[in-house]
Amino acid sequence: MDHNRFHGLGRLVKAPEFFPPGRKGQPHCTFTLAVNRVVPNEDGPAADYIPCSIWGPEAQRFCELRDKGDEVLILGRIRTNFVQRADGKRDFFWEVRAEDVEYGRKALKNLRAAPRQDAATTAVRQLTDEFGG
Repeated sequence: MDHNRFHGLGRLVKAPEFFPPGRKGQPHCTFTLAVNRVVPNEDGPAADYIPCSIWGPEAQRFCELRDKGDEVLILGRIRTNFVQRADGKRDFFWEVRAEDVEYGRKALKNLRAAPRQDAATTAVRQLTDEFGG
């Protein structure tokens, strides 16, 4: 049984960043997930900010469909590692490597209503083009 399991529901802090296939041979994207704490606080809700990554073909699709503020459910595992710096010191980092992603609600600012193409819309567009707007 694998005890290293993570599941979190939150919102993207900023737009995910896509990286094409590199030395690892797979595309991937990174993003930060803000997950609300269920702890009463007089200042309002607090959040934890979880660094996450998605590897493989799903990475590009995720970057195309999700943007800052969108809701995401991540199922994955925590991964830790060290990175060797130029000065010889090692930096420790951790992230959640997402294995399954469920797309939640989009942020209101990210919803784009498709413009209606009816006679009234066409007439308004023609008048705006003709007389300036």
